[in-house]
Amino acid sequence: METKIKHLPNDTEKLKTLLLSERLSSAQKDSEIKKLQEKYQFLLEQFRLAQQKQFGKSSEAHPGQGELFNEAEAIQEAIKAPEKKRLLTPAINPNESLFQKIYPEKFG
Repeated sequence: METKIKHLPNDTEKLKTLLLSERLSSAQKDSEIKKLQEKYQFLLEQFRLAQQKQFGKSSEAHPGQGELFNEAEAIQEAIKAPEKKRLLTPAINPNESLFQKIYPEKFG
């Protein structure tokens, strides 16, 4: 708020009081500006972090996604890998109990 020279008091004490009140007002405004700047920087950082989280590279990473289109590598590995021998297991008749199989003379 500008004060015209005509409206200023001629008394030195009143001028000193007016000057001190203006300095106090200016200091309060500077403090408020600093607080607002800090808040702005904090909110700007939070906004950037939220954007990074939402649109960043890590948001599209899912476990196993790299293996999703590895068909060519899987075919190559299948061709290179030797055939695994299958272990033969004895045939089990579901109607025959284990005791009948071990002791056929008693439970047969």
